[in-house]
Amino acid sequence: MMKHKELKETPSQRTQIFIMKKLTLLLLAILPFIAMATNYTSTANGNWSSSSTWSPSGVPGSTDTVTIANMVTLDANESVYSITINSSKTLTVSGSNTLTVYRNFTNNGTFTYSTGTVTFAGSVNQIIGGSSTTTFYNLTTNPSASTDSVSLSKAIHINNNFTISEGVFACATFSITGNTTGTMSMASGTTLVLGLTSSSTLPGFPSTFTTAHISLDSASTVVYQANNTSTGQTVSGTPYYGNLLVTTSSAGTSGVSKSCIKGNLTIASGVTFKNNTINYDTIKGNLIINSGATYYAYAAAEYLQGNVTNNGTYHGVYTTVFDGSTNQILSGVNGPINTLFNGLSLTPKVSTDTTFIEANVKIGSTFDNSGTFFVPAAYNDSVIMENVNNLGTITAQNGVAYILSGQLKDNLYSFHKMTVGSACTQYASIAIASDFTILAGTYSDYSTAYTLNVGGNYISNGGAVSATVIMNGSHNQTISGTSSDMGSIQINQSSSTDTVTLGSSINVWNVTITQGNLNGGSSNYNLTFLHEWTNNANFIPGNGT
Repeated sequence: MMKHKELKETPSQRTQIFIMKKLTLLLLAILPFIAMATNYTSTANGNWSSSSTWSPSGVPGSTDTVTIANMVTLDANESVYSITINSSKTLTVSGSNTLTVYRNFTNNGTFTYSTGTVTFAGSVNQIIGGSSTTTFYNLTTNPSASTDSVSLSKAIHINNNFTISEGVFACATFSITGNTTGTMSMASGTTLVLGLTSSSTLPGFPSTFTTAHISLDSASTVVYQANNTSTGQTVSGTPYYGNLLVTTSSAGTSGVSKSCIKGNLTIASGVTFKNNTINYDTIKGNLIINSGATYYAYAAAEYLQGNVTNNGTYHGVYTTVFDGSTNQILSGVNGPINTLFNGLSLTPKVSTDTTFIEANVKIGSTFDNSGTFFVPAAYNDSVIMENVNNLGTITAQNGVAYILSGQLKDNLYSFHKMTVGSACTQYASIAIASDFTILAGTYSDYSTAYTLNVGGNYISNGGAVSATVIMNGSHNQTISGTSSDMGSIQINQSSSTDTVTLGSSINVWNVTITQGNLNGGSSNYNLTFLHEWTNNANFIPGNGT
């Protein structure tokens, strides 16, 4: 008996057969739903759930497109793909029923909301529009993905709750009018966009909702982005924002008593943003000012609890308070001073926390420090200050500390370089790693217990200096300038071979040489001491007297 040779499938054939089986099963699974997608139009007044209301006969479902051409009542919870209410026709929600929409809601007639809810839950971008203004009772957006959006092409009213559970709600050029008793809420990761970058129309934050009835998650985001350079877009001061992104030109907040941003405040490049809060505002996240942007803080006190990245310009008009619960960083571009505080207060919630200064800073009025103010060695920045009350630590490992005038109070100060621009009194000892310069005015100490420790050169072009100056560098140093009057001077250098050389004549009260050398210089500089001379090291007279 002849045997037939068995034909074997190749691996490639087996793969093709497997794929065909899977495609067949998938087609069988979705075919019923494809077949169910129907365009329904009402042909009689009646209930949504009645098949006699519709043509073709049946009840619309989540894949169907519906046209309301009569007076239809939503008498149960229903779902629809898209819905259009024709002119002069009405869709009425009975009681608290919910209509779930997976695509568009178009109202050219009348929508009567009762106490019902309309939920937008599509997997594609959706639109609320039509020729009529729609009033919802409860409006909820809950699309499939965080990138899916619900957009307005007509203004709407909401008479109870407005809930953004997922995705993006884009107002475009249209506004939302809320109410005083309902709640507006945004979940984590959701976004509310107000305005178009291509339009000068200025939609605002949903109106009428009160602060007590607005709940925006700290990880939600509100974006103001209308393009109107003449008036700017008003940033509402009513809500306590999660993240706030301002990309609109010449923006300003409404002048509320207090405001709060629970996440980050970001100001886009080229934007001027004026925070007009009256009493105080709080930014719990980070403040980010992009290149060319300008931020004005007009509150009596602005509380910053995160980091500040300033690549534009910051103006603290009154008092700025850093009061974070961890270390904070102030950073920005190198160049002209662009971080301008009127008053600055460091009051960290943990006294050991540090505020790292990695940008040029000017403090125009009073600086109160209860933490650690620290300029790292890697940053050659300028810090301008006056009237300092220091209950913590001030350390600048690099750059220049400019003291305009006023008082330096309380704890030890440590600077890389220090420059004084007007009359100044120190109420604490000061350590300067490099040069100390007086441009104008007198410099005095409140008590002889407070010393001025200079590790570099001493240059005085101002008035009399009555503080005790300790020259304690680890290299050769000079004393020079147009002002000759000093208090007491001590030479206490790191090495016996180091020398302090006079570059001008000086008048001092006491002279003490502990370690190192004091050299009178090669020119005819005079050294006049009025009280005591103590030499435990070496004095080189030079050519003067």
